[in-house]
Amino acid sequence: MTIVAPAADQYIRESWIDAITDAVNGYGDLQPYYIPTWRYRTTAQTVTNSTTLVDDDALFVTGLPAGSIWDVQCLIRYLGYTSNDFKIGWSAPAGSTFLWEMRGAESGATSGTAQGYWGVNTLAGTDTAGAVTASELHCAPSGLLTVGGTAGTFQFRFAQGTAGAATDAKCQPGSRMRLLRVA
Repeated sequence: MTIVAPAADQYIRESWIDAITDAVNGYGDLQPYYIPTWRYRTTAQTVTNSTTLVDDDALFVTGLPAGSIWDVQCLIRYLGYTSNDFKIGWSAPAGSTFLWEMRGAESGATSGTAQGYWGVNTLAGTDTAGAVTASELHCAPSGLLTVGGTAGTFQFRFAQGTAGAATDAKCQPGSRMRLLRVA
């Protein structure tokens, strides 16, 4: 008796058909696997005497495909002054939506052990984290970004909450942003 093994490509083809059949019938999981995209700030960026949001020159991701959906997680390290706080916002491709939350020190904080704050916003919204003179603090914005019909760039933006002539807001080294495509 002679046993003939099927050709390797035939075996692969049959295995692939079995996997697809299982996925269609609800037995398998044929989800795409996406690798997170990270951005990391290595130097400080400063905004002085202004409440107008500026684009962060390190925390942005280009080339997001139209119709894609992303889980966004950030840790923003910042310096500011007690009287000015730290305002954050975002820019995204036309037609995009971004429902996000911010966790951090409440606006008007006077010490590094300030009351915590949590706020919910949309793409057009901004939020303000408390700043304490000479103290580095951090806030943790996160949310779900749905890119509209136009591909493009998603970018973190920041400014002072209240303008101060002799003061500034700094986005510090160690700030980071992670985007994970979920669909």
